[in-house]
Amino acid sequence: MIENITITIIDDDEDDFILTEDYLSDIELITIHCKWISDFEDAEKEIQSEETDLFLIDYRLGKRSGLDLLKFARNNNSNKPIIILTGQGDREIDMLAMKMGADDYLIKSELSAEKLERSIRYAIERYISKEKINQREAKYKTLFHRSIDPIYVIDKQLFFTETNESMSNLFGYSKVELSKIPLQSLFLEQETFDNFKAALFSKGLIKDFEAILIRKDGKKLNCSITTIVLFDLSHEIEGYQGIIRDNTKQKENELQILRAEKLGMTGRLARSIAHEVRNPLTNINLSLEQMTIDMPEDSSNKIYSEIIKRNSDRINNLITELLNSTKPTKVELLPVVLDDFIPKILELAKDRIKLKYVELKLLLNTKPTKTLIDGEQLKIAVLNIIINAIEAMEDEKGILTIETKIDSNHLLIEISDNGEGIGKEKLNNLFDAFYTGKRTGMGLGLTTTQNIINAHHATIGVESELGIGTKFSIKLKQF
Repeated sequence: MIENITITIIDDDEDDFILTEDYLSDIELITIHCKWISDFEDAEKEIQSEETDLFLIDYRLGKRSGLDLLKFARNNNSNKPIIILTGQGDREIDMLAMKMGADDYLIKSELSAEKLERSIRYAIERYISKEKINQREAKYKTLFHRSIDPIYVIDKQLFFTETNESMSNLFGYSKVELSKIPLQSLFLEQETFDNFKAALFSKGLIKDFEAILIRKDGKKLNCSITTIVLFDLSHEIEGYQGIIRDNTKQKENELQILRAEKLGMTGRLARSIAHEVRNPLTNINLSLEQMTIDMPEDSSNKIYSEIIKRNSDRINNLITELLNSTKPTKVELLPVVLDDFIPKILELAKDRIKLKYVELKLLLNTKPTKTLIDGEQLKIAVLNIIINAIEAMEDEKGILTIETKIDSNHLLIEISDNGEGIGKEKLNNLFDAFYTGKRTGMGLGLTTTQNIINAHHATIGVESELGIGTKFSIKLKQF
């Protein structure tokens, strides 16, 4: 209930002011404090002061009009109730005044205390309601813009109409740039976007839709998207609002944990196999030695005993390598400048690079940043990746790129090739013991690499595309 308000009457005719004030004084349910302003410039100052609860403005103010003052008020973000008073009724002016933001339009000759009281009460109540709505809207806008999760609004064609700061930060685009592109441009794969679009249009709601999205700089992000339809006042679809969660780090951590668990399981299995195989293998070797002692020098069976010996030794070596690849690596961490360290590894692979006529691109970070590593162990890990990259490329067509970067408080070693690539179904098994795509090789190189990386409390990731190539990324902590 409105009980006490201040009303400013803006009228260049004092007689009209006195008449209007008399009507106001007859209103019983509201205590009204009246102010009178006859000058247009003084009225502008009063509007900006925000001291008045409601304005009664005469349409004619000398050379200017009440509509000019109404326009000034709304252009200067004054939402206070404004009622336009006029000597004669004019439907055109009435409609224009309401369109410009007037709360009511009254004819002076038809004024009464009752009509004024009703108009004032409705205008004040509408103002209070609008202020409450504005406050709620401001609160939601604050939540929208300050959310740590990227939030967006898209139109029916799925073009961005509004985005928050987190959206720009995650994808590397400014708000202006985002306003010129469709949501589709963030999706890595067309098929994934088509599935997203079909589900959204058919259901109007998508929850935790998983997709690989790409930043402006080309970096891939593992994200989940939740999007809901938005309706206008006519209950027609006007667009969609969505929120994106970047699960890249979470997925990377889950993958590292899974690899560590698989490595631990492989180690336990390897120790069990080694025990079960080496016992009978020892008996075979002992028996073979005894047979060889008793065998004549010119015996034709000697060739078979040699075959048995060679293969027994091979089995024993395989078991030893398997045990070594899965056994937790002991490392002695020392501060090393990474960009001085990389060329030393390449020195070990230079012969292979020359033999296959591989083009080497070495992109080292210019800052001499140190990291704590076991130099000898990390050489083995990185060299395994480099050798695999060289062998995956065609002779005379290979391009091997080794790049070091600073990413937040981490150092990155990225090793890329333009080889045949690795299928998605094979990527998850890449670090498993004895898993290999080579005709020759035991498939223990990357298992050993993973073991060494784990010992450094670092992470390793791999991206690959068939026919394009493969990129390994090792992330180490800065010293």
